[in-house]
Amino acid sequence: MNHFKLYSLEKIKSEYVEFNFKNKLYILEKNGASNGKKNFFSLELTDEEIKNKKFLASLNQSIRSFGIKKLYLRLNPIVRIEEINPLRKILNNDNFRVSDINVILLNLKEKKELLRQKLRKSYKSLINKESKKLSIKFSNNKEHLSIVFNDWINIYSTALKRGNSFISSKASELLLKSISNEKSLIAIAYDDLGVAGGALFSIENELSIYQSAANANKIEIDKKRGVGHFIIWNSIIKLKEMGVKYLELGTFYDVEPKTNYLKKWMEKEHKINQFKKGFGGKINNTLYFEKDFNNS
Repeated sequence: MNHFKLYSLEKIKSEYVEFNFKNKLYILEKNGASNGKKNFFSLELTDEEIKNKKFLASLNQSIRSFGIKKLYLRLNPIVRIEEINPLRKILNNDNFRVSDINVILLNLKEKKELLRQKLRKSYKSLINKESKKLSIKFSNNKEHLSIVFNDWINIYSTALKRGNSFISSKASELLLKSISNEKSLIAIAYDDLGVAGGALFSIENELSIYQSAANANKIEIDKKRGVGHFIIWNSIIKLKEMGVKYLELGTFYDVEPKTNYLKKWMEKEHKINQFKKGFGGKINNTLYFEKDFNNS
């Protein structure tokens, strides 16, 4: 059971259904809505799953039986570039609408020294400076799990309240189960006064995804601090030590926004991705694809 996926769905109070194929369980958001965003997905597939005609036929049949009107999927970004066009052809033939999305992907198989070299120059000095002020703890250390988890819930809840949102006790329980099953990692940075900031990463097989971050109010005010840089760099090293091979830092694409909402969202995402690109990730292309089952 993918408890991180269940946590994500509980956080937004979204219904889901379960699809089983050859003893593998897939969790599908029932009423997912992209709001015009092309990098939205409710299920990730591998290249082998897309190539499997029986799998796609079973998926299509199940979606219709569940009464799902629209399905949003993506191709796992750890895929060879020469595979992209053949996979696109398969999806087009199955009436999926396909979009090319750029993924900021960091190869954690590289040596620590090379990963450090690839950091943006200004990031290195910020990380060095913060290393003198901050310490860091991770949720995969059983001795630190309780304090790290509670500190994350507190700091993340505070951040959510700024947007009039919250995290339920059920969502918290699911996240804790996800951590226990090594499907998530929380990193918390501390200074002399307590929590400075934190970050949450999901983990699935060889791929980790940078999911969310939150800073203490004192750090939000001081724009010169590099707490986020310190946390992500140390998390890169921790994930590498855990055997994770790739870290996805973000996704982006270039289209003309059709609404003011999308325009503001894309402007915000652009700024965030400029920050993420500074950690030396390679820009990989992957496929996001959707299907309207009202018309199929």
